[in-house]
Amino acid sequence: MVSALVAYREGHLARCLAKVKAFLKRKEGSALGWLLYGWLEYDYGRYESAMEKLDKAVKLDPDLEFDRLDIQAKIQFLRGQDEAMKKTLAKLPKIAIDHLGLTAAGLVELEALAAHGAAV
Repeated sequence: MVSALVAYREGHLARCLAKVKAFLKRKEGSALGWLLYGWLEYDYGRYESAMEKLDKAVKLDPDLEFDRLDIQAKIQFLRGQDEAMKKTLAKLPKIAIDHLGLTAAGLVELEALAAHGAAV
């Protein structure tokens, strides 16, 4: 799994994905494996698949709920699902929201940039 994480950090997503899939064949019950698989699917823009993988990770380790909600909120933002995103963010503790840079001021700034056609 370490080599998969190294590949991910170095931006070698395809190599990382192959390593994660091979790892999960050996250790299907690895919450970390499913978490990384979910992040990879998100990075590839396969949002439904990402959420399925993250749901598996959370079932194996409920402490990973923060990571699942993080990705869920990002997907909702990208899809313009503002109300759903706000509900998702409301589930996160304030410290987590601050960590993600998703404070109310940050969201207003992102909305202003998007309204003016800036790349977000």
